Amino acid sequence: MMKDHCLKEINLLDRYATNRNDLIAEFYRPCLEHATSYDRAVGYFHSSIFLLAARPIAYFALTGGKIRLICSPELTKEDIEAFETGYEWRDRIGEILLRTINQVLGDIRTKSLVEFIATLIAVRCLDIRIAFRPGAWGIFHDKVGIIYDEDDHSISFTGSSNETFRAWDASGNHESFDVFRSWTTDAARVDQHKKYFESLWSGNEPGVETIHFPEIARDRLIAVANPEGIAAAYTKIVLSEAKRRKTLQVHQIAAIKTWKDRGSHGILQHATGSGKTITAIDAMHDWLKDGYPVLILVPSELLLAYWHREIQTELGDLEPKVLLAGGGHVGWRKHDVIEGFTVPEGGPRIIISTIQTASTQQFLRRIQSGNHLMLIIDEVHRAGSPALSSVLSINAGPRLGLSATPHRYGDPEGTKRILDYFDGIIEPPFTLADAIAAGRLCQYTYHIHPVTLDHTEIDKWHQFTQIIKHKLAISHTNETEEVALAENIKNLLIRRADILKNAAAKVPLAVQVLQENYSVGQRWLVYCDDQMQLQKVLAAIRLAGFSCDEYHSSMLGDRETTLDHFLVTGGIIVAIKCLDEGVDIPAVDHALILASSRNPREFIQRRGRVLRVAEGKFYAHIHDTFVFPPIDRSEPDDVSILRTELMRAAQFAESAANEAVKYQLRQIARDAGIELNIDVSMDDFEYEEGMEE
Repeated sequence: MMKDHCLKEINLLDRYATNRNDLIAEFYRPCLEHATSYDRAVGYFHSSIFLLAARPIAYFALTGGKIRLICSPELTKEDIEAFETGYEWRDRIGEILLRTINQVLGDIRTKSLVEFIATLIAVRCLDIRIAFRPGAWGIFHDKVGIIYDEDDHSISFTGSSNETFRAWDASGNHESFDVFRSWTTDAARVDQHKKYFESLWSGNEPGVETIHFPEIARDRLIAVANPEGIAAAYTKIVLSEAKRRKTLQVHQIAAIKTWKDRGSHGILQHATGSGKTITAIDAMHDWLKDGYPVLILVPSELLLAYWHREIQTELGDLEPKVLLAGGGHVGWRKHDVIEGFTVPEGGPRIIISTIQTASTQQFLRRIQSGNHLMLIIDEVHRAGSPALSSVLSINAGPRLGLSATPHRYGDPEGTKRILDYFDGIIEPPFTLADAIAAGRLCQYTYHIHPVTLDHTEIDKWHQFTQIIKHKLAISHTNETEEVALAENIKNLLIRRADILKNAAAKVPLAVQVLQENYSVGQRWLVYCDDQMQLQKVLAAIRLAGFSCDEYHSSMLGDRETTLDHFLVTGGIIVAIKCLDEGVDIPAVDHALILASSRNPREFIQRRGRVLRVAEGKFYAHIHDTFVFPPIDRSEPDDVSILRTELMRAAQFAESAANEAVKYQLRQIARDAGIELNIDVSMDDFEYEEGMEE
């Protein structure tokens, strides 16, 4: 096959960004379709890019295109230590690449992608060289690309994007790059990029050494190349993706039937990890097939990305138009965009929006509402809050809410708003025990580790208690200042609760639990309450000789690389609340919970995240810190706090495989003079001001 067009015919932008553009459809695919060669230097290359770009790359290869790729190896802590002790880079890199190749070949999700790469190498479409910085602790992390056509036109691009799924997909990282053309005033810049790449490729760039792909790793790849060529290798990717599409289980099929029988209204109260998203996607399939629109509201950017990925996989046969709103996506603000996505006719269309964006008047007034519009709200409990409940004014036909815990604790009015809008909960709920029995979640053991406050913390606790009692007494006698006093008391309660959350004894306990239970190859998630606690725990764990990483929204390192390394090699990640919603790490098999949240929703999400099933994972193990407040039995509030802590632990213990923990909890309750029912309902939890989001 020959190419008939040149790069000049593409309507290229000067800048592309994941929140504004479909990088594959608008840039990558049209450029490769008009190109004869592609040079790329990146910090990281990952086979996952072929989930997005297999088709254009296969076409590019079949038309004689050539790719030259320069990238860094993905290093572990042990690799870096080996280099620091004088181990030769050249000797080590072949072993590193071979290890990575074997790991991804052993994973059914990535095997076909690696075979595709191997086939590209075997037919001499792809040539890879490895760049590193000898004598330096850092890696080669530059990013530049040059694309050439047969008429000697070329474009170059440079920016933040690596050659990975998360860098190029709209649901992944926020990335951007600038584009330069050789036939415009950009010619000098393009020429500069060409010379730089050639300097790297030939190994002449100062401070960077470039070597051929090590023979030991190349031979391993060639061995798995598809003997039938590129087209056959590409077909295997397509078939592999099709097999990954999920089949509904009995509880999901029954839930959809009941929902339809109720007039397509209702809330799915299904346990975390039970497949609520896939159930909802199946429920919307026929609606989209008939050409009607769907509006999906989610509480976070992470869930926005998750829903987008699932829809691309599960609804590929319908090829729906998808509009993202919120989380940096601003295309919805353009004139008539929301209107066009929500009118009755126009083919399958989906808007996925954060609920924060959807609750604005700018968004709401542009929706073309009516019985033709289907509305799905994920984590539907959030829609009952005063700040977000405006979304419950949307006049929609089919309505489906999703949440493991749809009731808003301590907010009966907000709960009523939600239940009234969706016409109640779809019976029966799908509980944690149901999910474990159905194989949706794995079995688990639960271990509690009691700790007490130190003398300073006890003194602070009593000081806050006395102030709170004083403020409460004033509020009962001074109605004119009641509102201000109530807010002041709420803040005092939160500050007192922080004493339990950040108890100093939790830090040495974390070290002790790891020393007694951690084994190499396990994947531990340590939940902390805030940055201060996280940094203390990190320092203590490292001082004890453990290697561990941190994961949170403000971390300095690369979050994507941290998770990828954790999934491949195991280890310990210390995290804070950003993992409660949206980040899915099924391979986690151990959790240590240092954040003593009294919000049932938070600890349910943390438990569910650890219980997700993964290949080779048969059990999960949860270790929970249990902090005793100073108990004065003459103070009902002190007893109430301990009772709530016990009930939280009882929720964890109820479905745990180790029965002994229930006896341990009952003994603690007896010693404190508290009656404890292990088979506790979530409705039994007492509400504390500041508990709800």
